[in-house]
Amino acid sequence: MSRFRQILAALLMATLLLNVPAAAWENDTHAADVVAAALDEVGYTEGDGEYSKYGAWYGLSYSYWCAIFVSWAANEAGVPQRIIPRAAYCPYQVSSFRSTDRFCDSALRGGDYVPRQGDIIFFYNSLAEPEGNTTATHIGIVLYVENGKVFSIEGNALTGRTDLTERVAEYDDSMDPPDYVTVNYYPLDSPRILGYGVPEYGDRTELTLTGFVDLGNYAEQADVFATLAEADILSGTSSHTYSPRQGLSRGALIQAVVDLYGLKSFPEDTPAFSDVPKDHPDYSALMTARSLGIFAGGDHNTADPNRYVTGPEAQAILSRTLTCLDLPEREFSFTSGDYIVFGDYTIRAELAVALNTLLGDLGTPGAYPGTIRRGSRDLDWNMLTMDGTTYAPLETLKKAYPRLKSELPEVPSPVSGTIRVLPTELTLTAGTETAQAPAFQRDGVWYIALRPTADLLGITLSWDQPTGAIVLDQ
Repeated sequence: MSRFRQILAALLMATLLLNVPAAAWENDTHAADVVAAALDEVGYTEGDGEYSKYGAWYGLSYSYWCAIFVSWAANEAGVPQRIIPRAAYCPYQVSSFRSTDRFCDSALRGGDYVPRQGDIIFFYNSLAEPEGNTTATHIGIVLYVENGKVFSIEGNALTGRTDLTERVAEYDDSMDPPDYVTVNYYPLDSPRILGYGVPEYGDRTELTLTGFVDLGNYAEQADVFATLAEADILSGTSSHTYSPRQGLSRGALIQAVVDLYGLKSFPEDTPAFSDVPKDHPDYSALMTARSLGIFAGGDHNTADPNRYVTGPEAQAILSRTLTCLDLPEREFSFTSGDYIVFGDYTIRAELAVALNTLLGDLGTPGAYPGTIRRGSRDLDWNMLTMDGTTYAPLETLKKAYPRLKSELPEVPSPVSGTIRVLPTELTLTAGTETAQAPAFQRDGVWYIALRPTADLLGITLSWDQPTGAIVLDQ
């Protein structure tokens, strides 16, 4: 009887399972798993003849592989073909989503669907065939939507040029460098976007993202990118993307330089560029740079602010800035972008390295942790310390020692009033003696290195170890 009951229970269970809808079997599929699998591949680059490991997995080692990459990521995430079809041909995947009523047209094609993480985004070559083309030619996986842009993970791709508005007629794929896995972004109403496949995942919880997730082969520079973003010098292209292989506009680079050094104003009589209206986001920076001789623009009084900056242009802008601030010259190496067939440009990663190097030349002073004493009396001096050197307010020293004189620059230090300061030297005199001392200006106050100033004045400095105070002789 017990054996009969076991068989009956097994048959009943089999009958129940056969009647469970397919979706119930597959409710453990996660959009986040597909995105995670794809993100882990950012930076992978194809070999000769379009070889990719994804193509090898699919059985087409030497082939276009954007659709194969999406298929591979879905397979890695354990998502069945019913939810994300496996294919090497984008139109087939479009047809599959349409057949299950899970395809949504893009905004420019009349759709109102806002894509979500894990959706499949389809593109077509609108620049080559802007009218009437409805054949998908490229595919990616939606990472997220932010500020009216959709960010997508794409294989068999290059990092998009956002300054391109038309395609060169004689251009073909043979002129491209090797393709790779990258994250690109587009306005939601971009003419390139055909629409979205919306997989029937069991779970649409978004993958938690930390830091910049699109660095790929530039991951070693993550700290550089984070430092510049936190300092508001060169921010990312979104909350979690830095787009290291994308170009940077001329205006944006000048804005970054202005922010780096705190160059914030220009004379009212500075002539405006004919192609930079006052509401342009880089207007003030470009006018400041023009007034200082950092950037003169081109022919016909134009700045061409939205065009990607080239390596030589970037070097010239940085060199003129250093000359303007009386700082030592620096030479940088700039890498060309992917689509140089349309005109050379350099990439954000190399520009970030240059800006970070210049940032490192600036100082970040902090409050001196001890006290300063003259005889038995503590002095109320606002002391600062930087790179192991103690600084005192210059005017405070002058009041304490009236014979101390100084020569100040005619123009205030450009980074005055910021956390960062521009180290320099001031000429000090005391009677017939003259000396150069490290100095900087912060919040309109000049600070001078204490020890060389004391040496000039013939003052002995000592340190009282029990109290941690600097002691000035009488």
